[in-house]
Amino acid sequence: MWHDRSWEFYFDTVLKRGHATPKTGSQHQLVKTRDNITNKQKIVAGEQPLPRPLRRQAQLLGKYGSTSLAATTADFAMFHAALTLLGALPVQATVMGRSVGSVVAFLLHRSWVFKNAKNRDDNALRIKYVVGIFIGMGLNAAGVWLLNGGLGVEPWPARVVTATAVWLFGFLFNKKIVFG
Repeated sequence: MWHDRSWEFYFDTVLKRGHATPKTGSQHQLVKTRDNITNKQKIVAGEQPLPRPLRRQAQLLGKYGSTSLAATTADFAMFHAALTLLGALPVQATVMGRSVGSVVAFLLHRSWVFKNAKNRDDNALRIKYVVGIFIGMGLNAAGVWLLNGGLGVEPWPARVVTATAVWLFGFLFNKKIVFG
């Protein structure tokens, strides 16, 4: 049952201080909440928190994904401009777009996603990153060539499908080889 004093405690600890642990109590156990549920009860109910290494990997993947949106926006904008304004072929436009997107991605990855990476030697980092760019660019160009040139898929769907398939390779390469 929810009592007035419980509400005062909840308001004081959670809403004012931003946490739900008492000053003298365990730092790992939730105290009073609206439904009077502790962490131990949540684990019994099947709501286990993610283990720390898995949580860190999920956060890293989330950061990588958000920077990929910015890089992909730059990539696809250049792809579109190359197709429509420059009259480039789909594979040429893919290489141009991928080049612009790669620069944006490198800057964001180095400064935010992998800022705590072990490998901070700028020259070695750049060389590894450029190798990854060329591999990714080759995979992207080959995918667009296969889908558009070989199977007759329109340029945009071919580019989107290929970029999505190559994205996971880029994450793993950057995490393990470039910044690892």
